Amino acid sequence: MNLMNQSPARTDHPYHHQPNPAESAGTISAPMLNPQPDDTFPPIDSLLFAADVFFRFCYNQPYSLFHEATFRQRLVAGELPSHLMWALLAAARRYSSLPNLRLNDSDDAQVYARKAWECMKLPWSGGVSDEEVVPILQSIILIVNVEHPCELLELPQYTYTANEV
Repeated sequence: MNLMNQSPARTDHPYHHQPNPAESAGTISAPMLNPQPDDTFPPIDSLLFAADVFFRFCYNQPYSLFHEATFRQRLVAGELPSHLMWALLAAARRYSSLPNLRLNDSDDAQVYARKAWECMKLPWSGGVSDEEVVPILQSIILIVNVEHPCELLELPQYTYTANEV
């Protein structure tokens, strides 16, 4: 896929756009996501609102992790891995309450970060494709940026020695 040939989803700058869940819900009709059996995701309008918040307040601070138009397209199509969607919710939750979540858990960035960690298949034993590695690294960066400022970094139960790093 050539990202250079794609046009952005909107023409205005993300800092000039005020996230509005009603606006997000009305602009895109999308199929529901196909989560893994043990995952329950919020409705698409809530995920799009979280994407609006993320691209307004988190994007490029400190890293540019995604091509916005492609990310939004994959979000609507249900093509993002579950760990990346939970990491998105965690990052966005730090800057806004998220509407219509309909989750059994509390609306808390740490809860979403923990769910993202739980969805990742770690440690790697080799032979993992770039298509699998890149979203995992993106999720880890998002989670660390959520947990580190709070000094709550919850790494999985794996410990690495200096020789393994």
